[in-house]
Formats: sequence, C-alpha cells, structure tokens
Amino acid sequence: EALSSPSLFDALHGSRAGAYKEFFLALAINHSVMVEEVNGKQDLAASSPDEQAFVAGAELFGFEYLSRNTFEGRLTLRDKHDGVTYDVQILDVFPYESSRKRMSMLVRLPEGLVRALGGGEAIRLYCKGADSKLMELVEETTPEEVQEELSTLLDEWGEIALRTLVWGKKEISEATYAAWHAQYEAVCASPDEIAKMKKGLPNKITSSQSELESTLILQGSTAIEDKLQQGVPELLADLRTAGIKIWMLTGDKVGTAVNIARACEILPGSAKVLEITSDEYPVLAAVRTEDLLECQRELLQLDKANEALTAPSCVTRWRAWCARSFMLPSQQRKQAEARAAARREVIGRHTAALDAKYAGLLELRTELREHIDDVLSGVAEAAAAKKAPLEYCLVIDEKAIEYCGTLMPEALAAVGDASKSVVACRARKDQKAQMLNLIKNAVPGCCCLAIGDGANDVAMIKAGHIGVGIIGKEGRECVNSADFAIGQFQFLRSLLLVHGRLNYRRFAMFLYYTFYKNIFVTMTLFFYQTLAASSITLLLPSVFNDLLNPVMLTSLPIIIYPLFDNDVPKHVSAHSPLLYTQGIARLHFTHRGMLLWVLEGIYSAALVAYLPGLLISFGRDGDVVTGQLAGGISLSELSVGALWTLCVCINVRLILENNSWSVVEFLGPFLMIAMLAVWSVIFEYVPSRQYDGSFSWPLLYNVMGTVLLSGPFWLQMLLLIVLVIAPRMLHLAYIHIYYQSPLAAPDAKDAFSRICSSPAEVASPTGISLSEINASSVASSPEELGRSPLVRQPTARRDNTSLMSRAQNTFDIDSVSQNVMLARLTTLGRHSFSTLLSEMDNEREEAAMLRGRARSDETQYALPSEPAPPRTPEQVQPRSTATPLSSVAVTADD
Repeated sequence: EALSSPSLFDALHGSRAGAYKEFFLALAINHSVMVEEVNGKQDLAASSPDEQAFVAGAELFGFEYLSRNTFEGRLTLRDKHDGVTYDVQILDVFPYESSRKRMSMLVRLPEGLVRALGGGEAIRLYCKGADSKLMELVEETTPEEVQEELSTLLDEWGEIALRTLVWGKKEISEATYAAWHAQYEAVCASPDEIAKMKKGLPNKITSSQSELESTLILQGSTAIEDKLQQGVPELLADLRTAGIKIWMLTGDKVGTAVNIARACEILPGSAKVLEITSDEYPVLAAVRTEDLLECQRELLQLDKANEALTAPSCVTRWRAWCARSFMLPSQQRKQAEARAAARREVIGRHTAALDAKYAGLLELRTELREHIDDVLSGVAEAAAAKKAPLEYCLVIDEKAIEYCGTLMPEALAAVGDASKSVVACRARKDQKAQMLNLIKNAVPGCCCLAIGDGANDVAMIKAGHIGVGIIGKEGRECVNSADFAIGQFQFLRSLLLVHGRLNYRRFAMFLYYTFYKNIFVTMTLFFYQTLAASSITLLLPSVFNDLLNPVMLTSLPIIIYPLFDNDVPKHVSAHSPLLYTQGIARLHFTHRGMLLWVLEGIYSAALVAYLPGLLISFGRDGDVVTGQLAGGISLSELSVGALWTLCVCINVRLILENNSWSVVEFLGPFLMIAMLAVWSVIFEYVPSRQYDGSFSWPLLYNVMGTVLLSGPFWLQMLLLIVLVIAPRMLHLAYIHIYYQSPLAAPDAKDAFSRICSSPAEVASPTGISLSEINASSVASSPEELGRSPLVRQPTARRDNTSLMSRAQNTFDIDSVSQNVMLARLTTLGRHSFSTLLSEMDNEREEAAMLRGRARSDETQYALPSEPAPPRTPEQVQPRSTATPLSSVAVTADD
C-alpha cells in the first residue's frame, strides 16, 4: 500500500499489532547491512540497494537498526515507538545463494522484545526470498485465499516492474535448536560437504538449512522500484542498430523482467514472443532438479575427453594436442562420431524417462519445433515479398533453462540465436554462465560481452569473451573479475562505439602496416642478392637492420598512428551506431586485405632493390661484390641512397592511410627524416670492427654529403615514391569516382552481403543455420531428440535491405541525415569533415523550412488543430537496426 495511506501505520496499533511489528522487525534483522562512520556521521553500507531499502523501511515503521557486532554476533535495534534499545543475538546466518533464492537469519530475541511482539519462543528464524521458493516453504495451514491474494498482489507489482520478495518466520524451541545445531555444526566441519557446496552439488549443509526453513509462517511481501539508469533504453537501441544482440539475464520474476525488458525496448511491441516458462508450461515446475542432475553428470563424463584440450594448464593442453595430432583424420572422425552417439544415447534415455514421469514435456518440444518452423516460414515469406521478416523474441525462466539446456541445448541455442532478443528470468548465477556458454559454443565466430554489477554476475562475466563490471553499490566482486570497469551502464556507449571501434580499426592498420614494412625491408635484401651473386654483401647498412628499423625509422610512425588517428570525431562515433557495423562485417581486417598488403610490400621491395642502381648509372661492368659500381658510384653510396628511399617510401605509404592530422601525426614523418639524417651523419664517423679484430673507418665516411648533393638520387627517390604509392592511389581514385560510399565499394559489398543477404537464405544471423536443424532436433520421440546435430555452416545474414536504405526509411529526418552523412565520412575519397557537417546542417535547415511552411499553411487556411493520435508501438520504431551478427551483449541486473 502507498506510504501516504494511514492504514499501514494504524495497523501497528490495531488488534494485530504484534504481527505487523514483527514483520518490520524482520526487515531490520534479516540483512547484511553494516553501519560505518563517515565524516563523523553514521552511514549504512549495504551490499545492494535493496538491503539498504529494507533497513530504511523498517526504521520508517518503528525499528531503527543501530549497529552490528560481528565478533559477538549481536544486532542492536531501537524501538522508536517505546524508545527502548534491544540487543538481538545472532545464532546462525544462511547467506543468499542463487540456487536457494533465499536468505535466512536465526536469532534469539530478548525477553522484552518477545513480550512486545505478543509472546512466543525467543529463538526465531526470519527468511526472505523469491516467491517461487518461499511459497513452497510456508506451512500447510496457511489459508489458500491468503496465498492467492498474495500471489495476485505479487503479479500486480511485477506488471509495474517492481522487484518483489516474500518474507516468512518460524519459532523454534530451545530443544529443537540444540539438536539441529549439533547436527549442523558436524556437517559444516566436513571438508567434503564444504567442497560439494562450493561446487553447487547436493550437500548436507544445504539440506540442514532447508530442514530448518520448512513450515514457515507467511509474514508478507515487499516491492522495491529499481529505476533504470539514465540513458539505458537509448543505448540499447543504438547497440541493436550497431548489430549487437541483447540478452537480458536476470534473477527477477517473469512479470518484472518482461516489463523491464519492454521499458528498455529489449522486447519490442511488434515482435512475436515465445515464452517458455513454468507459468506457460506447468510441467516444467514439476520437473525435479535431481532428475536432470544425473543426465548432466553422465554428459560430463563423456566430455572429459575434451577437457584436456581446454585445461587451464598449458602443459596439459600441449600434451593433449600432441596425443591427438598422432591420430589419423579418420580416427578423429570416428572418435567424434562415437562421442556424439554416446551423447545421443544418454539424452534419449533420460528424455524417455522424464516423458514417462512428467506428462506435458512432449508439448514443450513440439512448441519449440513449431517456433523454428514459424521462423523459417516467416523468413521465406518475407523474402518472397521483399520485406523484412517478422521479429521474434524468447522469454525463458529457471526451469526451462534447466530442462532445455540439459536435454535439448541445440534447439535452445537455435531458437535463442534466431530471436531478436532473449530474456532469461529467475536465472541463477550458474545458469547465467550456462546461457552464455551455450551461445559461445553453438555459434561459431560469435563474440560475447557480459556486463553486470553484482556478485551473482561473476560467473557470467568470467564465461564471456569480454567482461565488463559496473562499479555500484553492490560491492566490487564483479568489477574485480571483469576485464573493464565502468561507473554506469551508459558508459558502455563509449567503450564499444568509440574505443572498441577505433581500436579495431587502428589495430587492423597496425597489423597490415607491420607486415608490409617487414616484408618491404626483408624482400629488398632478398632481391638485392640476385644482383650480388648471392654473396654476403648487404644493400642496407647493418645498423639499420639491428637498431634503426625495429626502433625508430619505420616503427615509430605506426606507433603514433594508433594513438591519434580518428576517421570521425569521438562524439560522432558515439552516436552513429551504423559505423560500428563495419567492424562486425570485418571490413577493416580481412584475408584479402592482408594478401594485398603483402603483395604491395613485395612489389615495393622489388622497386627499391632494382631501380636505384639502374637509375644511378648502374652499368654492366660494375662489380657489386667488391663495392665498386660503374660510373664511379660506390656500394656505400648506393646503400645510403636505398636506405633513404626505403624509409621515405614506407612512411609516405602510411600517410595515405591517415584519416586525421594532429600535430603529432603531422610532425611524425618529418621527425623520422630528421632522425635518419642525424643517424646517417653519426655513423659516418663511427669505426667498424674488421674480421681480424681491428677497427677501421667505415665505408660510409663522407657518403652522406655525396648522396644528398646528387641530382640523380633525388630524381630516383621521387620516381620510386610515385611508383610505390601508385597502386593505392589508383585504388582510391577508382573508389572515389565510381562509388560514393564505402558501403557500395566491392569489398564492402562482399562483407555487407553477409549482413543484408536474402532472408530466405539465412534465418540465423550469427552462424546457426536453422534450415539445417530439422524436426529431429525437437522431435517427439526421445531417440530422435538425441540425434539433433547442430550443423555449423558459414555465417549468413537475414536482412535483405541495405543499411543506407534502412536509415533513410526512419521517421526522424535528423537521424537520417546524420547516419547518411556519417556513412559518407568513411568514404575512401577522404571528404572534408567540415564540408560534410555543412551539408548536414543544410539538410536540417531544409527540413526545418518544410516544417515551417507546413505550419504557415495550416495557419493561412485555418486548418482545425486536432491533437495527433497516440502512436502505437508498431509506429514508434527506434532507428533502424542492423541484423545482429557476431557480437552478443549480455546484461544482468543483479
């Protein structure tokens, strides 16, 4: 009830005042909040905002939490109604576990507090947890109408996205507690039971706790509003536009999770939702976890053959790889087929046993099969009509994850991957990791990012390819286990759309250029050996290969490039998710691109190795081996000339890839030339060690001046620079003339065809081909269910409209011009950014003029001003989304 309503406060003084007081007493006791002194004032330090809210609510209704003495096991409370302070003794604490979904505290109340509550036993157990668990633990004498009323209230709270908990209590006699406590201490001292509990296996410790938590007296329920952080819906919409699929894995109940997902637009109103939950299929609630654990244990035994290949120890992995490398391909194939057959036999046998025990599981599998058929038929119809297919979403809960994840993981992965988004409700921490591992193992080439802020998200974050922890009020366990830490969820925009995209582009160019320059230098020496009769004569000075090349002359520019180069400003990249799709489509780093750079390095090396000698009077009667060339040109002069030409050509080639010009990027090439000149002068006067151990003045003495004052040297350098950069310049000119956008270039067409191919060809955007998952994967018979291979085929995409056309079909003309103009920013013709901004402003001004004319026409003709009808969810669409590809973002609320 609303706090403004006087009924709840009046109830504290009514006929059932003791029950109401004890409910708020439970809020003040059953928590893990500590009191800390900050700047001379006492403040509450809670592991989660929910815990702090419970303590604040208890204080509002009369019980103030003062302190906790962990050494003495004592809580200090003050009854604000009577002004009396009580010390409550803590006997045992059963901390919250996602598998138990509840937390309990066993306490001994002082006599005065017992009398204030209306009498009873001093030892009491206070328990709070999810309604799905607590309602099973209440005593059988609880009236059904009370349980139904509470369930209805919980559903209503869930519909408005409130997070709910149910509270219960139990009075325990001294004799019962003494007998139970002796048994509990014994099992808690067993190392085997402790190890089982840590691994999540059935154990006596959890059984003893559950024994005491039975036959609870229902006290009531609480609801907490967990507001979304600023910018979350907008960020999720942009991530979907960027081609990232969103999976929401939460511990909230189905109603709460679904409403939060709709508020975040994770579940669009226009999408068709498949709900596999205990509410839709009550048989799932009846399936006992123990019945599935036996199947999981048998499957684990079968998978031990592959454990060595993924073991944490490098030595173990190496030995396993060596043992497998000695096997013939036919033997490996037979071994894989034998393991697959064994898995099918185990799954089929357990499925048959569960079908015989629980009626209704067959209907669930049939529903999954029909859903896959709907996806395939919808994709085929959309392809025939040349329109986008209907969007599908999946909602799944704890019991469905247990059953489908164990007995039909291929079908679950196929349905989840074909869905626009997935919402997993009531998920335990191990199930969050299980869902993430499911998509990692089933979808080849995917990249999973897991983000969370609580201790329950640690397993999920460790399971992801990339883990992101949010620094919040729920502790730092999640942050300590993550690869990146951010302060708010909205900062994920900068991490992905700005830094992630830029780092991918820069690292791709770093790899390209590193291979190019190393091949350039190495192949130059190789080609020169054909002129030097395969002798030990080197074209380039030794100091260049030993020091200057790897450290300064050619490596420094590529170090500067990744630090400063930007194709678009960061604020533009942050709000233009379409630019991110280039990375998902792998436009910047491809096998074809690497091959072209390698060939370009070989081509450039051949030019530098052969042409300088020919252009500087390299005659037939010269003796390359002895160092005296025709026309009076020495080998030292040729060596210095080739060195200068090679260094300048390598750095000029990198200049062509620059997208921005900062001061450092502008001065980088000149700094390289200056360092080359300084080192050339220095090494003219450094003696070299001879074969007999003596030192003599090197052959480079006074060579620098001779070369730099030579006209043919500068002419050959200019000619070689032109020849080296000619292939790239011609390619840029071709792109600029015949293609106005990189999205239309041949490379981009090939890559984006994987995103925008005909939906008839693909129903799975990240690599699972649904057409290959036949009816046997969700077949009726357990034997057929066991034979459900998940065929992995090359990734194909499902949207048949281009990214640009999708952007142009949006309602917001500002977002249209922004996306279109920013797509043009990456054109290889290197348009001026200021020109593009001015064009964008012109388009916006024209749109504003059109709107102004419409308003003036309305005023001139006195058109009736009627309020615009509310737009339906189908009409209110976010900016057009790209097909989810290889990236999967997993969000968690705990």
